[in-house]
Amino acid sequence: MDRKKLDQLWKDLKAARRSPQKASALEALARDAGRTVQAGGNHPMWKSAFVAHRAFPIGRHGGNPDLSPRVRKVILDHLEADAAAWEDWLDEKNAEPEEEGEE
Repeated sequence: MDRKKLDQLWKDLKAARRSPQKASALEALARDAGRTVQAGGNHPMWKSAFVAHRAFPIGRHGGNPDLSPRVRKVILDHLEADAAAWEDWLDEKNAEPEEEGEE
């Protein structure tokens, strides 16, 4: 993940909050956030690259209709937490070379 991809992810997450979303669109956002599919259960679980973040399902029912607003909100909350974690990771990664040069 780099700054350009992260900025695009934030932009896409904000846009997703403003309109109804299908499961396939949220799955694409989960992929962009660095989540991977983990098999198991009734629905595939989307596992985060960060250990502290819980996996969550994105259900597909009845030919991929729009998800309910509550489900969409929960999924987007998880993805925004991932984006914030990527933000922290990038800040730490960019701060490391500066600290080494100061020694």
